[in-house]
Amino acid sequence: MDRALAFYKDKLGLKCTRLMLNLPHPWVEFDTEGVILALEEVRTREASHRPPWGGAVVSFQVENIEQAKADLEDKGIQFTTDILDFEKVKVAQFEDPDGNRLELHERL
Repeated sequence: MDRALAFYKDKLGLKCTRLMLNLPHPWVEFDTEGVILALEEVRTREASHRPPWGGAVVSFQVENIEQAKADLEDKGIQFTTDILDFEKVKVAQFEDPDGNRLELHERL
């Protein structure tokens, strides 16, 4: 959870609104301007409990994907894709320290 807190708070700049570390499964919440992103620390999970596609992807909409990507790279975040240009959106994916997929997207 310490690693996740540092990543989401310090690198992505999200505001931590709830921190419950004394639970059997520590829980933290971040406000992403109207949507709450909640993280739960699960210490053991069998591979069979994961969806075959790797699970959900959290996508952050930005005004300028090139600048947002450069800003995150300056903070040490490594992207797993270049900026991908689709018909109505640009996307660039990265991962948090636990391998959860995240992405930036800019609507065109």
